[in-house]
Amino acid sequence: MALESLLMVWILTSSEAFLLRGPAGPLVAQLGGSVLLPCSAETPLPLEELEVEWRRTDSEALVHLFQEGEVRPESQSYDYSGRAHFLTEGFAAGNYSLLLTNVTRADGRDYICKVFTNLDSNEITAEIKDIERLVVTGTGVASAYVGDEVTLNCSVDSHIPPGELDNVTWKRKDQEMLVLVFRYDQIVPVSAHELYRDRADLFTAEIPKGNFSLRLKHVRPEDKGEYVCEAHSGHLSASTIIVLQGLGPPPVLILALVLCVIALLLALGLGVPSCIHLVSNENPNEDVDGDEDVDGDNGRTMLMHCSLVFCPNIIMFIAFMLYGVKQGFVVEIATCATVNLVRFLLVFKTAPYLDRLPACPKKYIKGMGVMLQYLITAGALFSGVFADLSVFGINTYFFGYAVGMNLFFNFWEIIFDGIKDLEYWCFTYVDIINWILLWLLVVGYSTFNLSMSITTLTVTLGVDVFFHFQHFHKKWYVMWTILLVLLFPTCISTFFYYLYWMLANKPEGPGLMCGCALLYSLTAVSGFDHPQTTADIPIPHIVVYIFGAAALPVINAAALTTELITQLVTGARMFSDLQVIVLPCECVFVCGWLALQPYHYWKRTGAIIQEQLRGIATTLSCKHQRSQEP
Repeated sequence: MALESLLMVWILTSSEAFLLRGPAGPLVAQLGGSVLLPCSAETPLPLEELEVEWRRTDSEALVHLFQEGEVRPESQSYDYSGRAHFLTEGFAAGNYSLLLTNVTRADGRDYICKVFTNLDSNEITAEIKDIERLVVTGTGVASAYVGDEVTLNCSVDSHIPPGELDNVTWKRKDQEMLVLVFRYDQIVPVSAHELYRDRADLFTAEIPKGNFSLRLKHVRPEDKGEYVCEAHSGHLSASTIIVLQGLGPPPVLILALVLCVIALLLALGLGVPSCIHLVSNENPNEDVDGDEDVDGDNGRTMLMHCSLVFCPNIIMFIAFMLYGVKQGFVVEIATCATVNLVRFLLVFKTAPYLDRLPACPKKYIKGMGVMLQYLITAGALFSGVFADLSVFGINTYFFGYAVGMNLFFNFWEIIFDGIKDLEYWCFTYVDIINWILLWLLVVGYSTFNLSMSITTLTVTLGVDVFFHFQHFHKKWYVMWTILLVLLFPTCISTFFYYLYWMLANKPEGPGLMCGCALLYSLTAVSGFDHPQTTADIPIPHIVVYIFGAAALPVINAAALTTELITQLVTGARMFSDLQVIVLPCECVFVCGWLALQPYHYWKRTGAIIQEQLRGIATTLSCKHQRSQEP
């Protein structure tokens, strides 16, 4: 018995403990992938007395267990159930490594491999230091109407900062067409297919957050299909598919298109008989009393004329507003819609039948029509400038308050002191407002120029002074008129030079300049008193009226119809700015009425003017002769 004990002690003391080999260094795993945690004995151990245990060092969570010759999956921690696997075929060779699948971020920890036998035990540690991840997710399905802007969502989650990714690409899966490429922290637009250039973009402010959503503008029917958002970084890559479903043309644009067609048909259907009636009737302002049939015909005729003035313009106002609400071109569409809405003021002012209207509206149309149209149009045209001025501080509010109070008191004087005062002061008011609006642009665009400012103020005041001298000095009326006719175009040219200098490189520049041309035309019209009669020029008068009442709605309807059809078919705009179509045509109408004023004045008072010119010539000749006498 003593001999057996001594033999056992000798065996225990002479045997060496088994050695385990682990990883050479920290391990790197890919999120969602698999990683092998190495653990092996230099010499194989007998399986019947072997126990292998894998645990987390931080929580003692049991990852996996091999005991009594069997794998014990029921003893696994819930977090590792079904994900941690022994390579049992290698146990006989001493390989006790653990395969961890579907790696998550929480797996980045230290793990300990403990190996037990009846006589000894040993352990090694394996560390998963980094979890490489590159996960791309998207919404799956997006939809948009033709002409709309749509966002295809794509988020990239990675251990690598978004700016350091090799590239993120958007492409059409069904057509193998590049839509957009983001490479080395910048967008590479030239790599995109020409179909998507200037239409596809990323939200650059969101890129540092991993948001690579595609912003696709002016959706076209051919944009429908599957898009792939794919990210690459080194050996990692991931992608997601987003399906863009087309929903056809937007109902709002279809409604706007229908309204345009209705307005066009109404303008033509009412314009032709109105023109025939005016041409066949030598003096539309004359009424015939005492005949019920004639009175009934006159009533129907006036209804036809009023329907022509109001119906197409109101319909076009609604059509423009629907288009603007859908597309978001606020200032552009607000101006075009407003011009159509207030057109009736000048159309009625040019109407050959104006004297047949009721006394009250007739008085205000003659006296206030031009100024009202000017103020409302200017408010819509400069609404964007007014909105932007708020960034310049509290002084802007005081400036706006001062201008608003000035306009308020002017209207108070007009309404309560009589229309006659307006007819005299209207030109001065709108001329000064022109200069104020120019200064609002100067403030809004921060383009102050001292010499240009002094020049514009000087010519503005000069025009106003000559205008008042024209009324105060009847003896020199012709001379002041000639000076005014020469100075006013100079004033307008100076204004336009300054406008071009400020707005030449601005996208809204052409629209603002066309709007200012309309305002300056209305300013010139406001300098003329409403004529008592135009019976001596019936045909030119009718032509101007029909152009404003019928032709302008037709032109506006045709322009907006073309724009809508182009958007519905291609998703892109036909005209970069509808103001460059609507406002110049409106300007032609105003200038037509303006041209009638001197023509009518010359027809009526040409003989008197010639007599005054002869008198001035005689006076100057006499003075010259006296100066030559010894």
